[in-house]
Amino acid sequence: MELEHVLARLADGARQTLQADAAAVRLLDEEGTRLTVAAASGLSATFQQQEPVAVERSPLDEQVLSGRPMIIVDAHSDPRAVNLPGDCRSVLCVPLTHVGDPVGTLHVYAWASRRFGEEDIASLMPLADLGAAAIAAVRALSTLEALDASKAHFIRVATHELRSPVAVAQSLVRTVLKGYAGELIDQQSEVFSRISRRLDFLESLINDRLDLAAGKAPELAET
Repeated sequence: MELEHVLARLADGARQTLQADAAAVRLLDEEGTRLTVAAASGLSATFQQQEPVAVERSPLDEQVLSGRPMIIVDAHSDPRAVNLPGDCRSVLCVPLTHVGDPVGTLHVYAWASRRFGEEDIASLMPLADLGAAAIAAVRALSTLEALDASKAHFIRVATHELRSPVAVAQSLVRTVLKGYAGELIDQQSEVFSRISRRLDFLESLINDRLDLAAGKAPELAET
């Protein structure tokens, strides 16, 4: 599942759970110093495209990231009410936390003042906890997929680099076996034949690795 889809579902779910006018998910960057509106429900595209904001310049988020849900009863008189939608009068903000680490914040907005209470916090926190776990899971999966892609790239490069010297060695051995470098005694011929068979096996292994990197099922090489 794509992270964008998870975040959109989280914003929609928060809005519907509290029957609010809008909701937004703000995610922390890797340094934990800036917040970005990563998804929104019931808000304009302009609001969703706003520039990331430093945590220290968003007092509401800064408090919530410490692990404490917050309610603004009237945005027109609360100094913490910054970076909010223009029509917003009341806000409920809860932390998105996974295994004790802050991931971001979940905002729910209402156009009327004094819209949210403690019971709304109790209703929203389970969704926030589930959303934070889903975000962490999707990110972990993306990391694993990137690691797999890196490993596959390494295998392709390494096997391509191996293929050329093996092919050259096999060509030279076959040249010797055909007598172009002089006649071989039986013992010499047997040794070079064994080398040739081992090079064939090694070449087969290299081809199998390339097939694996390309997502194909390799054929079993015979020793």
